[in-house]
Amino acid sequence: MFVDPKIMNRLSTMTQHMVIQLTPKQQEGFWSQFAPQSKDPGTILLVSIFFPIQFFLLGKAGLGIAFLLTSGGCGIWWLVEIFAAKGRAIAYNDELAQRIMMMIKSSNQ
Repeated sequence: MFVDPKIMNRLSTMTQHMVIQLTPKQQEGFWSQFAPQSKDPGTILLVSIFFPIQFFLLGKAGLGIAFLLTSGGCGIWWLVEIFAAKGRAIAYNDELAQRIMMMIKSSNQ
């Protein structure tokens, strides 16, 4: 099964290896669920620089509200977030992948 490398790179290396260990049918189900729900780390980085709503996009509304109310920690938190945004997106995608794999494995038993 062909998977777009851009979508594969949304996952950490460890999670990529876990997905590869699934059967071909399970992989097909995984990618069909993962691709539309995952977040592109590059896009999250750009959003964090120009329109800082990345926390909302990653399902962390509380952090998003705090970030906006403090104006990005008076700019300091915003600078830190520029370097952390891609990692947060990959962590979000890894958690999503774990949930999808658990659902797929439990439905096959």
